[in-house]
Amino acid sequence: LAAELRKTQRHLALADRLDALVKLGRGEAGEALGSLRRAAEAATAQASGDRCRAALVHAIGLSVAGRSAEALLEALSALAYARDSGDQRGEHACARFIAQLCEAGGYISSGEVWLGVARTLADNAGSTATA
Repeated sequence: LAAELRKTQRHLALADRLDALVKLGRGEAGEALGSLRRAAEAATAQASGDRCRAALVHAIGLSVAGRSAEALLEALSALAYARDSGDQRGEHACARFIAQLCEAGGYISSGEVWLGVARTLADNAGSTATA
């Protein structure tokens, strides 16, 4: 998929993130995290809606690499980018990831709070779409 995206010159940032996730799956955490960090920094430098997605994928990569505290900070940054750009789906994705991260770390009550936030965001998005 990443090769096809590059061939068509479409969604190059997505292709880079996909490649990094494949590297992460192969156990090449250092290289993958470097790629994800650079992608997140490049997206942050731009005023685009891609900032949330890039930061969230970086957070996921950090989590997979066992760097939970950094993953949480990056996920919170992604949430801020989503809110700044009015990206309701991004806000929901960030809240769900933060809930999972909390629960995986043994912070069950915090995870439940974030899951509630995610549900509220999903409900609000649904009522906005039907209004």
